[in-house]
Amino acid sequence: KENKLNSVLLTNVVDEKISRNKIRAALEIIAKALSSTLGPDGATTIIQNPQLKHLVTKDGLDVVSKITFQDEIARTILDMIRSISSSQVLAVGDGSTSTIVVANAMYQEFTADHNKEIFKYVSPKVIVDMLNTIAEYVEKKLPEEAIPLSDDYKELKKIASVAMNNDDVIGDIITEIYQKIGKYGFISTDISENYESDSIEYKKGI
Repeated sequence: KENKLNSVLLTNVVDEKISRNKIRAALEIIAKALSSTLGPDGATTIIQNPQLKHLVTKDGLDVVSKITFQDEIARTILDMIRSISSSQVLAVGDGSTSTIVVANAMYQEFTADHNKEIFKYVSPKVIVDMLNTIAEYVEKKLPEEAIPLSDDYKELKKIASVAMNNDDVIGDIITEIYQKIGKYGFISTDISENYESDSIEYKKGI
């Protein structure tokens, strides 16, 4: 209408305002779906499966891997979120849910109406530099707040149980393994569809 056209020009270029709103909405939906599973008191989620192999979990990575969007921009945001979550899990073994919930809270605050005027004049690089400064500060503070493992590894048992959907049996198994291999030992896992019980195999070397 603005350019006196009687036909529609189809393009993959997206209006900035529309795309920002879609990004906000997609992040909000993903974060809300995951936030209920957060922490040791988080609720479990049932993920439906057409083959009736329904999954009951409170693991954020499981949940985010099953979310879908029809909108292309929302799908792109979901792909980026999955990539961030996977990197987080590979780096520290857990924390995919908290990563997404925090990322959403920060983005919502950056793009909130009361901050639009402030961040309108701030380049993305400056925001990234601010976040990197905060990350460096947190990284320095973490060792000061960290609780060392006790000889009986009771803290490890609690963390392992929470990470495995509050499964105390798995928590005991993980603790038993580390009591044998030491806190700097390495565990790799394998999944079998046809198993009756969990099994452990110890190997020496790299």
